[in-house]
Amino acid sequence: MKFLLILFIAFFYSAKSWAAPARIEKTCQINPKQCLKLVEEQLNKGVEPKTSEWYRFKFLQIQALFELEQSQPLSKVLNELNSISTLPTFLQLKVYILSAKNAMFRNNVQDFERYKLKTFTLMKGLNLDTLDPYALIEYANFHIYLNDYQTGIELLLPLEKKFKDHPNSELKKTIYTNLGNMHALQKSYKDAFPYFQLAFENAQLSLNKHYALMTHYNVARSHQMLEMHEEAEQIFLDVLSEEKTISHPTIKNLCHYRLAIFYSEQNNQSIKIKNTP
Repeated sequence: MKFLLILFIAFFYSAKSWAAPARIEKTCQINPKQCLKLVEEQLNKGVEPKTSEWYRFKFLQIQALFELEQSQPLSKVLNELNSISTLPTFLQLKVYILSAKNAMFRNNVQDFERYKLKTFTLMKGLNLDTLDPYALIEYANFHIYLNDYQTGIELLLPLEKKFKDHPNSELKKTIYTNLGNMHALQKSYKDAFPYFQLAFENAQLSLNKHYALMTHYNVARSHQMLEMHEEAEQIFLDVLSEEKTISHPTIKNLCHYRLAIFYSEQNNQSIKIKNTP
């Protein structure tokens, strides 16, 4: 009985020195498949290795491969990047965390522990107060894989407070989604509920319709976990209606599964009432 987790964080550094062409950056916020195509086209054109542009394209490449669950190609690129002695901090953190996550998916405990240690060692040398907020969200999100939800929450709460009134909805939706997921995984459903609502509200301002749909699904689940079944049913139906316009098979299947459970329980309850003397 889990909420749909965001096990990746699509985040984009604002520093101009690391920016890819605006068209590609925008595409990568919305469509990982098209993002990967555009990024690999640029890399194949001969972007000079180990330049700021090359590092940025490699960042976008591994992010897209992870989102698309292309484990083998991802492993190949991660091995390439791990062989480079010094990477920019923003990319190094990403490489270590995705290497650990990818190792977990492949049930490679030794590699998972190795890259987890590398991640912690790197973070010890960084000042969390001045760290880019997206990098901090990435690190906090990693704690979901460690089943250390409370540490993840503690890392994110200062960001929530700092950016509460900030106009950056992209940033806020990822903070709220992660806080909602972590509270839900702790079975603190009442605490998770407002975060999922806030994630959904901020996601409505995003270009990424798949992310917005995911947050809407989480709102339905949060109602269901609080036994607000009629409200949850209507939201699941709304999500299914929205899904038809953008196609998201995973969320579609999850909605049908949750509704099937709800209708089955309703039916069983009706039978029980009928059979009551």
